[in-house]
Amino acid sequence: DNTEASRAIIEEILRLYGFDNIESQSLPCDIALPKTSITPLQRRRSIMRRQLAMSGFYETVTWSFVDHDSAKLFANDALKDMIDSKKIVLQNPIADHLSVMRPSILISLLQAAKNNLDYGHLGAHLFEVGAVYHGNTAESQINMISGVRAGLLTNDHWRYGEKKYADAFDIKQDVLSVLSQCQIKIENLQVSNQPPSYYHPGKAIGLRLGSKILAWLGEIHPKINKKFGFKHPVQAFEIFVDELPLPRQKTTTKPALTHLPLQAFSRDFAFLIDKDKQVEQLLLAVKASEKKYITHVSIFDIYEPQDSDKKSIAVRVWLQPQEQSLTDADINKICQNIIDNAAKKAQAILR
Repeated sequence: DNTEASRAIIEEILRLYGFDNIESQSLPCDIALPKTSITPLQRRRSIMRRQLAMSGFYETVTWSFVDHDSAKLFANDALKDMIDSKKIVLQNPIADHLSVMRPSILISLLQAAKNNLDYGHLGAHLFEVGAVYHGNTAESQINMISGVRAGLLTNDHWRYGEKKYADAFDIKQDVLSVLSQCQIKIENLQVSNQPPSYYHPGKAIGLRLGSKILAWLGEIHPKINKKFGFKHPVQAFEIFVDELPLPRQKTTTKPALTHLPLQAFSRDFAFLIDKDKQVEQLLLAVKASEKKYITHVSIFDIYEPQDSDKKSIAVRVWLQPQEQSLTDADINKICQNIIDNAAKKAQAILR
């Protein structure tokens, strides 16, 4: 080989000449500091992993293949047809119970959580970063971060007594903390009441921005719990990593603190809305009524009488004066704007 012979001759000449006699030269460098090789999406995944670990989760790595029956439990109608037609079924699986590409990471996590509980662990709080498969094309491979809380959340708690099992509010707090670390404004999130069929109806929700679903979370359906052999409700979440909007701000520097010397104050309202209407619509209407002075809107009471088709929502609105203190006339005008906007956009009546 002439190429091999040429390299050997060059190496022999350098050895005879002496490597110490060769002048050292630095490699060319166009910038003072090298550019980072990590992408914003990779950095975001690292942040999400760290936040979940701080919340008490353990990261796992499981098979991307599941059994046929479990795959159909976690599949919608279109996916069930693909499974029956063997479009996402492996032709040569490594085992009979690992023959279908998983439609959800929760299948593997639930199996792992049940194994941990069977080994005597009081609680299994697991998450995984990976892909799910909703078809046999590259576009149907979806990157997810999914997690489950099974068993005891704590064995000794001053507030809940000796034992505390995780509930839907715990898993909601986990998801909101992750999204907050990804610089997503929690107050802009909207709620979807149509989660997948493997979640418990009425105890699971979706979080979305506009038409994009960012996450599903809530309690696993009782029939799924029974299939996997759990004795207590299991909480779960699924976050669509690629659907999370990247922050527009390029720098990590926080903006300067704005100090307002004028004292903030609150006003309380009680509105009547239809029982089947989402409270979120009322909150958005209240916030949009006076963007300059309203800093925060929260719900502190909900009353649903059995003999009425209406429910009462008690709302607390925080106002922050800007250049000068607000007069009674200014406050009354803001309150009237809140009442009018709630009636217009949420069909809410002041109680």
